[in-house]
Amino acid sequence: MEVMRFAMDGAKAEARRVRKRALLILPFVTLLGAVFIWWFISERQSGREWYGWGLTAPLLPFVYYLTELIFGKSIPELAEGWDDLAGWQRGLLGFAVVVLCFVIIILIGVVLAFTQ
Repeated sequence: MEVMRFAMDGAKAEARRVRKRALLILPFVTLLGAVFIWWFISERQSGREWYGWGLTAPLLPFVYYLTELIFGKSIPELAEGWDDLAGWQRGLLGFAVVVLCFVIIILIGVVLAFTQ
């Protein structure tokens, strides 16, 4: 029983360390994202249009560290946990994520349709 408690304390300490690191870095990447969004809006107001998925690149560090903050695990640890799942579990969770994303997109579309 003592070994189990020690393992749980180690996991809690690791989660605390990951969350602390994410909390320290997240304000900086949030500021980076805000500057990027400000720049993008000023570019659009001056008549220049930018298109493509590359525009999301400055926001990726924010998503990375927010994920670490929420789950308390680093991304490689989350990937390892995903790989340890059985095939049917990955399929079920993957399908659930796709359905959830589809529902979110539909809701955003409905909101935009009724606010225009």
